[in-house]
Amino acid sequence: MDTLDGAYSLVLMSPQKLMCARDPYGFRPLCFGKTKDGVIVIASESCALKAVGAEFIRDVEPGEILVFSKDGMKSRKEHCGKQSKRLCIFEYCSVQ
Repeated sequence: MDTLDGAYSLVLMSPQKLMCARDPYGFRPLCFGKTKDGVIVIASESCALKAVGAEFIRDVEPGEILVFSKDGMKSRKEHCGKQSKRLCIFEYCSVQ
């Protein structure tokens, strides 16, 4: 995340961990929730959580990396400098 510049959100999975990251500017939305049976769900929009029966927990902060494992959730933010939040104009486009 120190070298990437622009808008992105990432979700990475392995047999042991689930990770997600949001760009330092906060261009792309990213949130997570949990189902009643404890399954973590990551999505770009909170309405997707509701569609699969998951409860919204919170948004991933700009520049934040979340790591979910059997040991719980860890938040990492020390890897990149603080950027001012910016918005992408496409997030506000609507069809009339």
